[in-house]
Amino acid sequence: MKNYKHLIPILIILTLVISVFCACDKDDEPLSVDYNIQNSYNVFQHDTDDALIFEPVLNPTYSNGKLDSYTPVRYTYGLIFYVGTAIEQSHYAYLATALAKQGYLVYLPKMALNMAYANYAEQERAFSQYPDVKFFVGGHSQGGGAAIRRAYENSTSVLGAILYSPLAYRHPLLDENGDIVSENGIDVYVADNLRDVDVPTLLLEAENDRVLTQSMQDDARSRLKDGYEHHIIPNGAHMSFSTFDSDSILNIFSGDGDGITQEQKDAQRALTAEYTLSFMNRIVRG
Repeated sequence: MKNYKHLIPILIILTLVISVFCACDKDDEPLSVDYNIQNSYNVFQHDTDDALIFEPVLNPTYSNGKLDSYTPVRYTYGLIFYVGTAIEQSHYAYLATALAKQGYLVYLPKMALNMAYANYAEQERAFSQYPDVKFFVGGHSQGGGAAIRRAYENSTSVLGAILYSPLAYRHPLLDENGDIVSENGIDVYVADNLRDVDVPTLLLEAENDRVLTQSMQDDARSRLKDGYEHHIIPNGAHMSFSTFDSDSILNIFSGDGDGITQEQKDAQRALTAEYTLSFMNRIVRG
């Protein structure tokens, strides 16, 4: 019988090499987010032609002030957020960052003049770009109106609607060819609402909103199904759901936020992030 003792060192080396490769493969697998715990991910903010995106990551490294590399994580949930008219996506970074730190992808679509409602696209690109992510939809002001419409159209797939002082409208009814439906020469319009669908909904409003009239606020509430979660932010202003709320800007919007201190604006945004995270966590945790 042959003596194979001389092969033992080789076998040991091969075993070690295989173990190293297996370990590397395992380490290269993205870490899955555990939404049942308090997370603290780093946030990778990237600006594309289509959207401003906030993504949870690990171990970022920087070179000359720019992100050089990072370890991706496997996130399961996200928020598509429609901004208020003429407000840049970056003015909602405080909220997007808070959510991304907890493991949520946040996708803020871009459109002409950032008018989410007027520039509404029939197919939301985020759904196809991130097919493995289950999305909430949300929006501020007219962007909130767009979120109502999107949540209604995708009521069986979206996890919930998150509305920040929404301003809702109606939209034309389209046929299978994309043409506006008319009856007796009159275009048919549909009022966007969530009254008849089972979409969990969070409504946040500002106590001192001077942009939306009382009738506008009543109209938005009337579009929601009974049982939605509702919070009114004390000393809150309509524009302070974003950071586009300098005094010079607020003077343009009927004095919205007049007399509200920077501390109160910061408190509004902190509560906004807290209520949003609580709502999303409760749903994803079941």
